Amino acid sequence: GTAIMPAVSSVYNADPPRRIQQLARELDLPLLRGAGGAMRALARAARWRPARVAAAGSPAAVGLDGLLDVEGALAEHESASVLEHYGVRFAPRRRAATPADAALAAAELGFPVVVKLDGPAHKSRSGGVVLGVESAQAAADAARALGGSVLVAKQLAAGPEAFCGMSRDPHYGPVLAVGAGGTAVESLGRIALSVAPIDLETAAELAAEAGIDRAREEVARTLAALGSIALDHPEIAEIDINPLILSDEGAVAVDALVVVDRGGTS
Repeated sequence: GTAIMPAVSSVYNADPPRRIQQLARELDLPLLRGAGGAMRALARAARWRPARVAAAGSPAAVGLDGLLDVEGALAEHESASVLEHYGVRFAPRRRAATPADAALAAAELGFPVVVKLDGPAHKSRSGGVVLGVESAQAAADAARALGGSVLVAKQLAAGPEAFCGMSRDPHYGPVLAVGAGGTAVESLGRIALSVAPIDLETAAELAAEAGIDRAREEVARTLAALGSIALDHPEIAEIDINPLILSDEGAVAVDALVVVDRGGTS
């Protein structure tokens, strides 16, 4: 059944009058000091549940071969590499330093491909992405037009989208988010939040709460992986996977951003 736990909070962080403290002890009533602290305590109590053994095969701490030896936003390729260590699936990709390299990479991957500036994620917002590239020559031309090193990636068929993210809150620690929709703000649906770590069952419940039906289990694995990364690597301040393309074959990430902030590491 449902348990009811009464509690009382003072407005300020200062100790309440002694007679109030005595009354709370007599009534066995939790006396919380300050609105902020009270809300944090109640939020943690509301999230309590019996411990569940982590699902077999959940990601463990792994070495990232110097990928995090930087400060600030990682390039998309490195961001994806960090997440791939924890089992997150990405569209196949190749780095290309020249237009000729881009043509070779595109031919290896198979068409259509997308050609992106080799830098942090979400380049489409600044014109750094060429979609629907259907030939090696077109890939070379796209790389030339972008004017620098590029990332050539397999372009996935359109489908339902989702996103997963992690950000560090100064009070709650790593906060995980999952939602339906993708890069277009107008497409965003419900968003479900939780504090890390979470197991696969809880992650699936959050994905369902966010309205994700297709590839829900794989979205849940992705969300749980973000919680593992956050705990294993406190220097990571933020992770954004947006979008994940959902299909009957699972969930595949198209764009990702990992931000390192060693100044915020505690």
